[in-house]
Amino acid sequence: MFSLTPILLGSLVSIIATLTLPGVVADDVQGGGIEVLLAGPLPRRDLFLSYLAAGCVLAAVSWLAATLAFAATTAASLIVTSTVVDVTLPFVLALIVLPLSLGLWSSAVTLFGALFHPRSLESRAGMNGGPIRLLAIAPSLLGLPAIVLLPDLALPALGAMFLGALAASLLTVHLIARGFRSTRILGS
Repeated sequence: MFSLTPILLGSLVSIIATLTLPGVVADDVQGGGIEVLLAGPLPRRDLFLSYLAAGCVLAAVSWLAATLAFAATTAASLIVTSTVVDVTLPFVLALIVLPLSLGLWSSAVTLFGALFHPRSLESRAGMNGGPIRLLAIAPSLLGLPAIVLLPDLALPALGAMFLGALAASLLTVHLIARGFRSTRILGS
């Protein structure tokens, strides 16, 4: 169970990112704040990067809280059972890089859904976001078998995942800035 902690933290951060970011965007849409922001001199790209940054901050805070809870629980378990565990550098990097990469990815995909398809994130018949949220948490679902079956490739996989999440997030913001139509979100 200890070795699965990075992917479990990543899944948790992904889920939290997909739950919090639509609320941030929805508050601006329903309160009329986005109209003011879109009418102002702020470039859309900067606006969307700000939304993404807000989602990433919320994901990072959730990661920090979950990591501290994990550390406290693990320390208590090790003391009670008198168990000694060697913590390796790849494991520590996985605890940091994997959840934050997945949080970045989930935030970007959820932002894309919230701005391009605002109705796709509404709760309907228990689906709660459907395909957008499934796409946002897909890497964490696919990462579990990869980490369990290929532990020797953990460091290159972590690097690839981080760079992939960063590139995908920047591409997503670029696509949103180019293809965004105010009428789509204001009409929702």
